[in-house]
Amino acid sequence: MLLALLASGCGDGRTFAPIVDAPPPGSDGDPYLDLEELRLEVARAGDPVALASAAFARGEAPVLADVPAEPNLVVHLSGRSGGIDVAYGRTCAADLDNPGAPPTTHLYFSRIVKWADGPTPTTPTRLGGLVVAAADGSATFVGGSNAAGAPLLGAERFDPRTGAFTSLAALVPRLGGVVAALGDGRSLLLGGVDAAGAPVDRYELISPLAPPARQVEVTIDANLRLVGSAASALADGRVVVVGGKTPDAGGVLQVSDLLWLFATGEGGALEAPRALPAHLTVARAGHSVTRLGDGPGAPLLVAGGLDGAGATVPAAELYRPLRETFADPSEVRLLMRTPRSRHQAVTMPDGSVLVIGGVDAAGVPVARLEVFSLEAGFSDAGTLPAEAGLVDFSATVLPDGRVLLVGGRRAPDGPALDGAFIIRLDPLNGVVDVVGTDRLAAPRAGHAAAALCDGTVLVLGGAAAGAPGTERYNPPAAGRR
Repeated sequence: MLLALLASGCGDGRTFAPIVDAPPPGSDGDPYLDLEELRLEVARAGDPVALASAAFARGEAPVLADVPAEPNLVVHLSGRSGGIDVAYGRTCAADLDNPGAPPTTHLYFSRIVKWADGPTPTTPTRLGGLVVAAADGSATFVGGSNAAGAPLLGAERFDPRTGAFTSLAALVPRLGGVVAALGDGRSLLLGGVDAAGAPVDRYELISPLAPPARQVEVTIDANLRLVGSAASALADGRVVVVGGKTPDAGGVLQVSDLLWLFATGEGGALEAPRALPAHLTVARAGHSVTRLGDGPGAPLLVAGGLDGAGATVPAAELYRPLRETFADPSEVRLLMRTPRSRHQAVTMPDGSVLVIGGVDAAGVPVARLEVFSLEAGFSDAGTLPAEAGLVDFSATVLPDGRVLLVGGRRAPDGPALDGAFIIRLDPLNGVVDVVGTDRLAAPRAGHAAAALCDGTVLVLGGAAAGAPGTERYNPPAAGRR
């Protein structure tokens, strides 16, 4: 459903007309079902105080006059039923102080805490794909395979401002690998294997907003033939790639202890990757790398993975980027409660790291959660519910700091799941609560999920043929001002 919201300018105000996208009438996500009142607000991004607002009865056209000519404005649309908010949506931030016609932007409006079929991707089936969320709040989906297991060459970008996907230039064939966002809207893709199982010897700089001929720049580098590595962006926009397996002179994969730094130089050119002086104490692959917060010099936690003998690594390592060294293990408690690989780790609002799922030394899926903090090291944080995925799931941080856990499998060879759960860390006592939320329309595993600039979460791929190409989750309004 499309609905134009007209903002009539008067005085110093401007006309701002976002397009409202909504799930189909009668669907679970339909925001207009039994809706009694609509409220439209305009506010500065991050500000709880509205600059202008108006209420409308159901069936009335929601029109807000005299929108301030200011930068960084967000339009909020709320729907009430029975005296409470049951539907919500907001735009990404837009600038209305620029000369010329105001921007055209979409607003996704749906039932709160509901999934709905999302926009149609340009690639119908994507299994095991990767996603990177850019600084502008868009998401670029890359990699993975089709239903026959062949690497996908197509990349696609979803922008909440347009409500649609656009295709990007073709990529190098690869399965697996890692992708990370640089600080300027571009992203870096490297590692993985080709269709024959050989490590890929080139990395790609992806620039979604560039002309087609410059959207993908490929560089050959035999030093970066990495399988099972992990990467994270630093707070300053540079990217660190850690560990993985790389072939030796005889072509045999060996676990690496190296760290590589990618940075941009003058004119935005990507500099040649630099091997950092710090080395992992234990070489590893299949691990996670997570940044502890957004402050300058925020450290990276390297956790889990498998060593050269195929055993899980019990001790994590803490990399300090300003010093380009690892923290002394005697200064930080770095021993995991349950050593694991194939897990995921996300940063929580207090700067701690939540470690989710994976498999232990015996290959048994791990249901126990654990939390890492600089003060206390690793501590037990409870158990995932029996219906939650333990491998091949997605874990996405919501605007209010909670984590959305979606799909996955209970075991590496198990069926895909359709469950979704909200994980919340109590900052006072460290207790982790896990509660169920609306289920997916189709079971998914090995999918990709991205938090968008409007606060919604878009999930793509990982489902059987005939399932919706994407699904979109609309969290509560908390944290989305």
